[in-house]
Amino acid sequence: MSIEIYNKPSIKYRVEGFSFFICNAWELMLKAHLIKTQGENSIYYPNKQNRTISLENCIKIIFTNKKDPEHILDNIKK
Repeated sequence: MSIEIYNKPSIKYRVEGFSFFICNAWELMLKAHLIKTQGENSIYYPNKQNRTISLENCIKIIFTNKKDPEHILDNIKK
């Protein structure tokens, strides 16, 4: 969806729409990975079982190697 929006010149706010949908896709993909590897409770805040963790928290949990020259967390934040 994000690439489709970006490629349509008639749509206003293409970059903003692309950014929203690509971040949403990353968040859902990482949460699916967490559920598969650590169980369904891993995507919820410990003290708020009706609220799921953010994209940034997902990245911090999954990508723990901060010694990479171009860390994934920094790239996705940008």
